[in-house]
Amino acid sequence: MATEVNDEKQLQQAYAEYMFLKQLLDATNQNIALLNNLIAETRTAQEIIEEIKTIPDSKVLIVPLNSSILLRVKFKQENKVLISVGSNVVVEKNYDEALKYLQE
Repeated sequence: MATEVNDEKQLQQAYAEYMFLKQLLDATNQNIALLNNLIAETRTAQEIIEEIKTIPDSKVLIVPLNSSILLRVKFKQENKVLISVGSNVVVEKNYDEALKYLQE
């Protein structure tokens, strides 16, 4: 009888440990997914900045507002982007500074 109680406690302890490790694994997988998304966003931003550097001043561009509405705009080349650095703070940087910031 004592052996059955001891076995039951060991089983409960093993199950609790399993559940803890499963939650830890799930949280780690979510963090990995978030980091992968952040890396993809950063690469996309770098590619866009590199492309924007080549656009001549006053070029007419079409910018999507949503899936069915497009806006025609005249591009003004200022060699500047605004970077959100958190806590509602935005910093203005030139293209090369922005690329360096994104690489860090």
